[in-house]
Amino acid sequence: MDIRAVSKGLVIGLSALILQGCFQKQIERVLDSDTYGFNGIYQSDEEEASFIRFEHGVMRYVTPHMQVVKNFKVEDGQVRIILRNSSMEKRDDLVMSIHGTGEYLTCTTCAKYKMGNRWKRAAPQS
Repeated sequence: MDIRAVSKGLVIGLSALILQGCFQKQIERVLDSDTYGFNGIYQSDEEEASFIRFEHGVMRYVTPHMQVVKNFKVEDGQVRIILRNSSMEKRDDLVMSIHGTGEYLTCTTCAKYKMGNRWKRAAPQS
């Protein structure tokens, strides 16, 4: 067997796998456009120093003392923050209701995690 033929086949195979991964991410973004289209920074009405940033399917909760990063999904007018760290773990998602066109988020179980119950979208920085 010719080394060139083997290396050419290997390069083509690896290129196909890499492209497949890229296309898979693009397809995922198109199919879940509600989640990937939900972006913004929200500040708590109760704690001015805390904020939540939603961007590209990732939620970042920031306080002066800590930072938590979790994935989220948007379904049926709600943001579902996935709290479990593995499929083996039994933990409910943190659910926040979206009000209007996303001006406010409310959460009935946030107090359990020492978070504010009402979050307002921060004005965009210019």
